Amino acid sequence: MGTAKRMTAALLALLLCFSSAACGKTTPSSGHADANTAPAEPDGEESACTSPAPEISYTFAAPGTVTLTWTSSEELYYEVAYLDDFTGKRHVLALLEPGDTPSFTDARSEHFSGIYTVTPYVSLEAKAAEDKAAAAGELPLRNGLINTDGYLYYYVNCEPAKNAEINGLSFDENGRYSCGDEELDEMIAERICTYTTPDMAPVDRLYALYVHIMDKEFFNYGAEPHVFPGTEGWETEYTKKFLQTGLGSCYSYAALTMLFARALGIESSAVIGDCYQHINWVWHCWTTVILDGETYICDAEMEGIFAPNHGANWDLFMVPIDDTPIVYVPHEQASAQES
Repeated sequence: MGTAKRMTAALLALLLCFSSAACGKTTPSSGHADANTAPAEPDGEESACTSPAPEISYTFAAPGTVTLTWTSSEELYYEVAYLDDFTGKRHVLALLEPGDTPSFTDARSEHFSGIYTVTPYVSLEAKAAEDKAAAAGELPLRNGLINTDGYLYYYVNCEPAKNAEINGLSFDENGRYSCGDEELDEMIAERICTYTTPDMAPVDRLYALYVHIMDKEFFNYGAEPHVFPGTEGWETEYTKKFLQTGLGSCYSYAALTMLFARALGIESSAVIGDCYQHINWVWHCWTTVILDGETYICDAEMEGIFAPNHGANWDLFMVPIDDTPIVYVPHEQASAQES
């Protein structure tokens, strides 16, 4: 993730906003209107297409366990793959041989959202050459955290959880995550919709918002009272004032980054501690992000304000905690070291 800042639109998490109609329990579904149309025959070449695209149905056996079935031909191989909305990565899950039962059960995780594809091939040689026997059948499914129109939802078997507390996040009667302040929720959703697009992977969306936070046309440094470790609820207060006035301290930068991350379904916290930036130790606040079990630092204030003012050029977006160009020590760690 040290290179996440340079991720491009090539890592798009396709179609985050699928319609609820795509989540029928057993209705065959296709991600594109032309999915059942064979690819156009290339000029001067004979088309390899021999059958229509597979039509896929699905059932849930338990949260996170889905079984796919599809129309098939006994003469074809079928590759089952999955495009993850959250990471933009494609995973090949299985390759079924001719005559195998056209079915696949995916029990990898309780949290998934993306597009399953079933692609037919006439032979293993054709597969190696990516010479498809027909267009792939596609099926979008939601499970887990999804941001739609700037708001975060948590789906369980394609249905949004309502009036629920999940992984420390509160979801209201509409199934939307709320930071506890509806007006602030709306302000955050508006920024997400303005500066990102639904086809971007969540980390790419967070980076676009991180760049926005560092844009001095919108935000700049303004002194704020210190926040002491253990203080509760300060993040929403500082973020709201920051969005309204455009002025804030490191607490404001860290809290806004955190709330943007959470609204995108990324685990995040604002951390108060000490920071050494090769000049002196200072009381500071920054954002931590946990992704795939790894902890990363995001520090828009230090990268966007402090570094330019001191002739430094630091990349502080999604940097592994052990690889940062400056030293971060949370106050609880600092207290333990002093004792």
